[in-house]
Amino acid sequence: MERRYDIHDLATAQVNAVRFAKKHPDLAEFHESRFRALALAFDIPDSAEQSDPGKDALESLAASSIRTLVGLHSPFSNFLEAPKNVIDLHARFGAAINTGIQQTDTAIQELLAEVLAELHSIPADRTVGDEELRRHGLDPSSPWPDELDYW
Repeated sequence: MERRYDIHDLATAQVNAVRFAKKHPDLAEFHESRFRALALAFDIPDSAEQSDPGKDALESLAASSIRTLVGLHSPFSNFLEAPKNVIDLHARFGAAINTGIQQTDTAIQELLAEVLAELHSIPADRTVGDEELRRHGLDPSSPWPDELDYW
């Protein structure tokens, strides 16, 4: 059965392309290729010329949303190991912080999907399938690289 992809999948792919751009070249290439294939399947050209101030503002909002999503993490996420005082603080604040991050991530992902839809005149119910991705050079059945293999 063919999978269908919507504007949320496009938004996630764009965030991942930015998130992995400076990581291992295999990860960067995979996520950039996935985003490019989805963008082309949704009829978004490689380089869109902007002359409308409203579209410029939407481009800016999309870029800001992506930067925020890429940088969104818990202050505890930098600890592989931690002393007891940090562990105690995590016990007190970790769940609330993680809930807030999850809610913020969800809201910004929704915002980004709507911005992309408006920016590129994509109807909310439009989807593309595996075949469209294949036409644009991506085999959706191939396995994703495991980012833990690249640290």
